[in-house]
Amino acid sequence: MMRTISLILMLTLLLAACAGRQAPPTPRVEDIQTAIAQTEAARPTATNTFVPPTQTNTPEPTRTLAPTATATPSGPVTGTVFVAALNLRAGPSTFFEVLESFPEGTQLLATGRDESGEWVQVEIPGEQEDEEKTLGWFASVFIQFQGDPNFLPVVAFPLDQQVRATVQDTEGNPIPGVVVAFIYRDGTDELRNNSISTDQGVAVTYLPPDLLGTLDVQIVGHECTSPVMDVDCEMRGYFQLAWRSFVLIPQRAPLLLQYEVATTEISGTVVDGNGKPVVGIQVQAVRDDGALSYGVTGAEGAFNIPAGPGLWEVYSVTFNPRLESDVVTVEITDATPEPVEVPAP
Repeated sequence: MMRTISLILMLTLLLAACAGRQAPPTPRVEDIQTAIAQTEAARPTATNTFVPPTQTNTPEPTRTLAPTATATPSGPVTGTVFVAALNLRAGPSTFFEVLESFPEGTQLLATGRDESGEWVQVEIPGEQEDEEKTLGWFASVFIQFQGDPNFLPVVAFPLDQQVRATVQDTEGNPIPGVVVAFIYRDGTDELRNNSISTDQGVAVTYLPPDLLGTLDVQIVGHECTSPVMDVDCEMRGYFQLAWRSFVLIPQRAPLLLQYEVATTEISGTVVDGNGKPVVGIQVQAVRDDGALSYGVTGAEGAFNIPAGPGLWEVYSVTFNPRLESDVVTVEITDATPEPVEVPAP
């Protein structure tokens, strides 16, 4: 039963790249910028399956952080689109309709921001002097600002147009830097918006007033600076306890995504059919209560993934195509478990 659940919950996001720490190809820089902007900031990312919550080392644009409580809102800030094409939205998420697409070099005036600072409200002047301004929202990560957007005033949205998730550990400590996907499905259509948890552990998405139904909310990745990640951008000291929830729109109850503090590790090696170690393959472990831990093999196929007491199913997985190995069962009580040998898919 656990294996069946894990297959459903962990099928192959943020940047469609959270499928292990594989070395990415090297296309032109402008192609990368355009693809990122169009998929993550300009249109909903369509996916039919869950993206395994892994971390890529590919450099990402710097995220605009929300100001501190002492920050004083200031006036508008000028900026420039720095990707090849960026869509202007009617609101601060990819759930809102696209109003128009703007090319690299477009000048704008940012007049406000959402609570997280991930989106900015902008005015774009017309090409002619008497032409009306275009109003809408851009993802701030793709804007080069001539000023500090952290001090822009926060634009208030009604509570029934928000879905908020709090990310904490089991001791109640907020966890920032966690990528949370908010996914809406309507038949075969799927809309998706990602948000990164703030220093207060809050990830939020905004919705059009006519969007009703259910959101699938999942942890899908991490920033390398998140406290659950180590210096090598691997998850250490924590594993995911409650990483997925379904929320009815409008949200009426708090939503908690939770990490458990690890008390031990599951260690071992991954080997192929000839008994040779496999380097750079992902290892996942699912506990009998649905908790999830994962890591990647290093030198000589060795792995160490955070864990705690309970019965775990451990297996290796590849992507493109997705293949999973046979399961190795590990039961953890008080003592650190013995290393295990996990077959490659």
